[in-house]
Amino acid sequence: MRYDYKCPVCTATTEAIRKVDDRHDGPDCEHCEVQMKLTILTAPMVNFPPWDVSYKCMTTGQAVTSMRQKKRIMEENGTVDAREFPAPDFEKMSQERQEFHEVANKPVNV
Repeated sequence: MRYDYKCPVCTATTEAIRKVDDRHDGPDCEHCEVQMKLTILTAPMVNFPPWDVSYKCMTTGQAVTSMRQKKRIMEENGTVDAREFPAPDFEKMSQERQEFHEVANKPVNV
């Protein structure tokens, strides 16, 4: 792993790669020739996938790589994201269906 070290005398800094067990054995300072002390544990370089998942626009076929680009393309083409619609109210729909059937099944007086 990569660790940062600082000289306790002249405050010079450097980085060095060490095994985890050897992280406290810092290199010697180039100026003072004193063993440097571990200062900051630095996370290793890691590549994370982008937060926005790339996909193709269904309207234009253009590759979309960010939410900002997606929003712009959708505005330009007058489209909306289905995830932005409110969730259906199934209880209300069931009640409306029941009311419809009640009205439809009433006898008609002519």
